[in-house]
Amino acid sequence: MTRIPPLVTHTIRPNYVCSQKDTSRFHYIDPLPCGEVPELTFARVRTELLQMPRTVILEATDEYLHVLCRSLIFRFPDDLKCLLCEREGVIHVGSSSRYGFYDLGVNRRRVDKLRRRLQAS
Repeated sequence: MTRIPPLVTHTIRPNYVCSQKDTSRFHYIDPLPCGEVPELTFARVRTELLQMPRTVILEATDEYLHVLCRSLIFRFPDDLKCLLCEREGVIHVGSSSRYGFYDLGVNRRRVDKLRRRLQAS
């Protein structure tokens, strides 16, 4: 197995969310549920992300996904990372801004949007 980088760099800045256990309450977001067939759910995550505007996959394996998302107006880059954890029955997510102190809630809304799209499909 290849080494998987952390989903986010934990800081006190309010510009990211993460579902992993070592995340503060402020930055925490629930992981995505895997469903009965984790590999299929993870493939659906990839499909849904590719359908989002201004989104490009930077790295993809069977258990890890790193996506670059750009904002509409200024094209600021944000990183969205997903990690399939079959043992826990979830897909951990981390979404973070590369620049700036505060993200105005963009990263939380992005993960929530992905969650809604998965539930609808």
